[in-house]
Amino acid sequence: MGYACPKRPKRRKQGAREAERFRNTYAWRKKREAIRARDHYLCVYSLAHGQIVYEDLEVHHIIPLEERPDLGLEDSNLITLSSAVHEKAESGEIDRAELLELVKHPPRGSEVKNGEGSDTTRPPTHTPIPLNGVYRERRRQAWAEGLQNQQM
Repeated sequence: MGYACPKRPKRRKQGAREAERFRNTYAWRKKREAIRARDHYLCVYSLAHGQIVYEDLEVHHIIPLEERPDLGLEDSNLITLSSAVHEKAESGEIDRAELLELVKHPPRGSEVKNGEGSDTTRPPTHTPIPLNGVYRERRRQAWAEGLQNQQM
């Protein structure tokens, strides 16, 4: 075949290039945000296992784009995961069937135990509260408490 320069970039698989192209589309960015909102900006897998994780969130294709590109924008194939859980799902440590079941039947607030291992459960949430609103309220309360402490 001849000489191959070691500095020449390796060829990527065709499916990987198509997946990269797909992830740069406007339709994917809109769908990704819609899935995060559907899952209340929480890692669904962690929530089902008793933890509340709301940082480093990514939207995961349960059945990868390389296998089924036609499911790229299908709600039933998308789930919000933290980056750590996403890596486990990508490597196969988390079963696809479990993730598909979580999409069909996401955990409700009353089924999730508090993260500190107590036996009390959180009350069910009937209306979704955007997490940034909760954060904003907590920050406002902490700021108000700080002002009160300074005045004393």
